[in-house]
Amino acid sequence: MVVGSVMKSVIDWELTPQLFEEQLDLMIEQASFFGKVLPLPIPISNANTSQLILGLLSRVDCSGCDSACCKAGSEEIAMLPEEYEDLKAKYPEVMKDIILEKDHVSVPCPLLKDGRCQVYPDRPMVCLVFPIQFGAVIGGPSGTDLENAFALSSLCPAAKRLTREIYLYRYQMRRRLKRLKIIH
Repeated sequence: MVVGSVMKSVIDWELTPQLFEEQLDLMIEQASFFGKVLPLPIPISNANTSQLILGLLSRVDCSGCDSACCKAGSEEIAMLPEEYEDLKAKYPEVMKDIILEKDHVSVPCPLLKDGRCQVYPDRPMVCLVFPIQFGAVIGGPSGTDLENAFALSSLCPAAKRLTREIYLYRYQMRRRLKRLKIIH
């Protein structure tokens, strides 16, 4: 459900496996349709955040993608001035007509040529960690116990697959722990 500029997703972990998957597919579909992030059931904490980011990114495969992340979404792609200067020095021909405006470049990304990034080995950090997004909030059905959580961009096909895998894994773990009476 979209309320203003925020998409509110409430996950019912008590559903049957089939209904849970339907609920999950609907959440992913709605996030894509409304251009919202895919919240993950993973709270952000100071402990192991970098390892979690690396683990998530290791599961993202961009091969065969049409680079939707670089063509759509926000109106701009963030870039540190230091990154801009580094790219200008390493890729003078690519960067000759690209202007950094208030720490961003416009979308579609001017670094794309024929759907591929011309500076991929040295791409900006925002691109390096894509599709990870921050600012999602997760909580129970009652809307209590809200926590900041990791999220993935709904523009990314790999992020949609990964979101589905994470939710299904957590769902299976919760069912197993309940059956063993380890949680209630």
